[in-house]
Amino acid sequence: MLLSKTAVYILLIISIIGLHTGLWFIFRKAQVKPWLSLIPVYSLWIWLRKVLDRPVWWMIFIIFFPITIFMVLMMVWKTIRQFGKRSYWVLIPGTFFFFLYLLVILKMFAQLCHINIH
Repeated sequence: MLLSKTAVYILLIISIIGLHTGLWFIFRKAQVKPWLSLIPVYSLWIWLRKVLDRPVWWMIFIIFFPITIFMVLMMVWKTIRQFGKRSYWVLIPGTFFFFLYLLVILKMFAQLCHINIH
């Protein structure tokens, strides 16, 4: 039982680090101060309001735990689609590996638009 708890904690930490790393680059692309992605609840607020331009009630749904998972996955889909990727071959891997995939999508978008991301 100790091994499974440890594995869950490791996956949780990796997911949180990956999410904030992906948000760092998305915030930079959206011309928002990237360090704001390191603030836990506020980063979701900025992601919803400034990057995705969604209504306030989405944040209310994120507060309730069972709905949180669905809402974050929906926000990932909306972010991927906002960068012009609409194929399910792109969206499905993006759902399961969103924290890594957001970085890949951002780099591809920057190359297509000839934007230099530091």
